[in-house]
Amino acid sequence: MRLFYLFIFILVWVVSMSIATADVKHQVGGGIYASSIKNSGKIEDFRPRSTLSDDKIDEVLNLDVFGVAAFGTFVINDNFGIRGLIGGGGSEDISSIILEGTALLGTGLGTEGPKFYIGPGYASDNMGTGQDSDVGSTNIDEITSAHLMLGTGYNFESVAVDGWLAIRDDSAYDDVIPGTDEVYSYVISVSGLF
Repeated sequence: MRLFYLFIFILVWVVSMSIATADVKHQVGGGIYASSIKNSGKIEDFRPRSTLSDDKIDEVLNLDVFGVAAFGTFVINDNFGIRGLIGGGGSEDISSIILEGTALLGTGLGTEGPKFYIGPGYASDNMGTGQDSDVGSTNIDEITSAHLMLGTGYNFESVAVDGWLAIRDDSAYDDVIPGTDEVYSYVISVSGLF
């Protein structure tokens, strides 16, 4: 029952803060997206779980994906917002589509001037290895993980510029890519404010 009262208190606080700061602006924009998976595993560790050739396994073990992203940020008040992102990219043989949702806590989120934020979130990464000539099929793996986002930017009157880094839980990638050490994504964006 105490959890219910805590939830009601937080809900009332968030709603009252959003009414009290009606001058905040929300964001819709796009940017350059990159994702990186660093791995200390060996091809031999990966081979029993995969039908990929050794060259493709080596590419997956240390994967860098570059592409584009679109996002929206609903700013509740100058210190709290919610961001949703869809991004993706790839290389010749590997592709990735990412969906992220993040709660942003910081300062300057919805008003003109500099902003800094941090927040917990969740990501769903759909990785495809394309057409494998050894097998003749497409391999797609969905990996879901928690992440921590760190970001900064500047809100002008009607445009914002942001850059952020999302550090993901690498253990979620171990089932698909054994020996994963680091997983992170970063975005440099421009957005309209409304």
